[in-house]
Amino acid sequence: MMKIMTMMMKIMTMVKIMKMMKIITMMKIMTMMKIMTTNMTMTIILLTMMI
Repeated sequence: MMKIMTMMMKIMTMVKIMKMMKIITMMKIMTMMKIMTTNMTMTIILLTMMI
């Protein structure tokens, strides 16, 4: 009985960690996209200014 409980706890912690990692990666990707879009807009503005 105790063994099963410990296993469940381990699995739960693993799932929690996985979820956290997923959320963190999503946040990272979102920030990267934001930075990329801002850079693109900046370059476009600079190009238009040059012309």
